[in-house]
Amino acid sequence: LGDNVPHMRQLQWEVVSAAPSDRARVLRVDGKLLDLGQASGDDNNCLIDTLRQQLDVQANQAEVRKQLVAAFPGGPTQVGPWSYLELQHHWQEVVRQLGGDPASFRVVCVDLHYRGNGDVVGQGSQTLYIARERANHFVPLRARLA
Repeated sequence: LGDNVPHMRQLQWEVVSAAPSDRARVLRVDGKLLDLGQASGDDNNCLIDTLRQQLDVQANQAEVRKQLVAAFPGGPTQVGPWSYLELQHHWQEVVRQLGGDPASFRVVCVDLHYRGNGDVVGQGSQTLYIARERANHFVPLRARLA
C-alpha cells in the first residue's frame, strides 16, 4: 500500500519565520500566511478566548465556561470549572455559546508541538485558523496584513 495520502492528524503547514526564542511567528497553512496570536490561559479558557477572537465577538469567558460545565456534565468529555478544553469535543459548544452556528465553520488547528500535525474539525464554509502550543494551549492565527 502506497503512502500518498495524509495520515490522520496530519496537516500541511510550515513555519515561515520564528522569533529568537524559536517560537513560530508566521505560518503558512492552506497556502495562507498567518501570524501567531495570543490568548489568555486564565482558568484554562484559551480555547474560548481563541475562538472568541476568531469570531470577533465580546464574551464573558467565565459565563461560557459555566455553560460548558452544564453541557458536559460527565463522561470522557466532562468539563469542570478549570479542566482543559479539547478541540474535538468542545469546539462546537464554545462556538454556539459565543453566538455562532457551528455548522457554518471549519476549524483548522496546527499543532506547534508536533510539527506537521494538526486537526481539522467541522465542515462549514468559513474557516477559522488556530494553533495549539505546548500540547494544550490554543492561540488564534490571523491573516497577515499586506
